[in-house]
Amino acid sequence: MGLWTTRLASLKYYIKKLRVVENIQGVLEDGFVAVKKLYSYIAIEDEPFHREVDCLMNIRHHNIVLFVGYCAETQEVVVRQEGKHIFAEKRERLLCFEYLHNGSLHKHLTAEPCGLPWHICYQIIKGICLGLHYLHDKNIIHLDLKPDNILLDDDMVPKITDFGLSRLLGNGKSHTITQTRIGTWGYMAPEYLDDGVITMKTDIYSLGVIIRHMVKGRNSADTTDEEVLANWLIRLEKDPSQMMRQQTTRLLFETEYKEQIKACMDISWRCTLRKPMDRPTTQHILLTLEETEAKIKSVVGPTPPNAGQIAKFGPWGGDGGKTRDIRMTPCHLHSVTISSGTIIDSIGFSFTDHYGQHHTTGPWGGKEGTNKIELGPSEFLTGVSGTSGPFKNLTNVVTSLTFVTNTRSYGPFGKGRGTPFHIQTQNNGRIVGFFGRSGQYLYAIGVYTNQDARVARIGRPLGGDEGVLHGITDLSGQQRSRGGGPSGECGDSDDEPNGDFAKFGPWGGDGGQPQDIGTLPCRLDRIKISSGLIIDSIEFSYAGPDSQYRTAGPWGGHGGDNSSVSVMNI
Repeated sequence: MGLWTTRLASLKYYIKKLRVVENIQGVLEDGFVAVKKLYSYIAIEDEPFHREVDCLMNIRHHNIVLFVGYCAETQEVVVRQEGKHIFAEKRERLLCFEYLHNGSLHKHLTAEPCGLPWHICYQIIKGICLGLHYLHDKNIIHLDLKPDNILLDDDMVPKITDFGLSRLLGNGKSHTITQTRIGTWGYMAPEYLDDGVITMKTDIYSLGVIIRHMVKGRNSADTTDEEVLANWLIRLEKDPSQMMRQQTTRLLFETEYKEQIKACMDISWRCTLRKPMDRPTTQHILLTLEETEAKIKSVVGPTPPNAGQIAKFGPWGGDGGKTRDIRMTPCHLHSVTISSGTIIDSIGFSFTDHYGQHHTTGPWGGKEGTNKIELGPSEFLTGVSGTSGPFKNLTNVVTSLTFVTNTRSYGPFGKGRGTPFHIQTQNNGRIVGFFGRSGQYLYAIGVYTNQDARVARIGRPLGGDEGVLHGITDLSGQQRSRGGGPSGECGDSDDEPNGDFAKFGPWGGDGGQPQDIGTLPCRLDRIKISSGLIIDSIEFSYAGPDSQYRTAGPWGGHGGDNSSVSVMNI
């Protein structure tokens, strides 16, 4: 793992300094990593480092920060001691993690309740509980759970970090005792402070304090539950991002938020009881949250009928970095934030889903954006254009972007040149969100359009096939109509399509290598499947625009039984 010493292109301070620990930011060609560095000392105790690496290499969970790698190097240096020069060991210790742009939960907590909207607070609380349940299921006690050690990703998903004080309970052990109390005052359980007793319930106490600070605020000793509920209702009514009438706002609070807040306050109280045996386990906490959600669903009813009926166009750009997408179906776009210089460094945006909930996503890329486009009450995005091309040693990134609304245009952002792309909606269609790829820069971008959108014009998508509509996806599972973009002919049959082609999917996982055809298909001829318990491979033949037949595949491995079917009159 010493390879990380050469892979880290540059380092700069990014979070904090604590005693023998320093948190810094590392820059790699494909993005950023957060680096935890133990200070270089002539004599350094390796036990915390060994304990943390051992713990991190055995855990992987959506709500725990992703461990990327480590570096452990030792050098002999000459030092002067008692008037003599002697050789001593100098040790360098680095831990590398995924880099999370939104920092820690700590910056959102004050004397008042958490400054984030309630639905984000609830998402964070449940995420912390899920991550802690995973650790406890592996007999790992974190022992330093606090807001500073809860990091937030682009979608405000919480990730537990910093396992330097963690303990692994052996088989059959329910507790351990230490003579050294290390932790953060206010989050340490009383039995740990008084007697050095460490159990799973030590973390539960810390969890309860975090939830209390999020729901009630830090100075909440004299605040009643009724006052807390009233304060959250006032905040909801004043929140412009909700964009709902007062009657609808109160209905949302009474049917959903109120039950969640009451459940979280009860969990917080039970988690901070003085006797460890009276505190709940993570399993009991999650069961309480699930029962609350089930109760809410029985009152609120099913998903709105129009939720999910959207289309995805793109992405345009390169295939570097990581895939970026949103988890909630977008309904209305509120703002777009761009960071740019020669090229597009990052993009972030905010939107409302079909339930009226507000979401902020990004930045996707390396820098926090400074150019913010705030859409007016009646303004909506109708088109996006830009260019993609090489930059420095990168093959393909987004080099410029321009945004067009029903009232004006914004941009261009970025000064780069390259292959142009352009998507424009018509018939009152609008762009409601984005997806793409990013690392150190924005590598690719695609758009979500609303269910009534018709695409009037599309530029060159990822892959460079002129006039191909790339990656339309309808999340409702229904086929979408195609717009009248650049034309392309497919043979002479009247039954064959004339115009843009649509791609739906893919459905499945993200492993393996991307597979696609290089020529526009006009007629499918034959499909060959190899299968057993699963699909081993697929192969097919088709006619292109020149009426010549081509074969693609097999995509996949060998195994299973072969089945072939001819496709007639397609």
